Amino acid sequence: VIATNVLLYYDVFEQSLALANIAAMLKPGGLLLSSDFVYPLPVVPMTIVGDTRVSYQGTATEDVILWYRRN
Repeated sequence: VIATNVLLYYDVFEQSLALANIAAMLKPGGLLLSSDFVYPLPVVPMTIVGDTRVSYQGTATEDVILWYRRN
């Protein structure tokens, strides 16, 4: 699942609900790529496994894409 610039519009509670719903749609080992940090909760079976920095040619702008894995 790719969700960039989406979850930042939610508060912590709504982000947790969204993460739980995404986890329910993924098979174990499935990935969520997001440009937004989501506070991990013990009841949501998702873990941050890494990040990738993305630079754009000709600009000083950089994004961080976070990788979440379904446990």
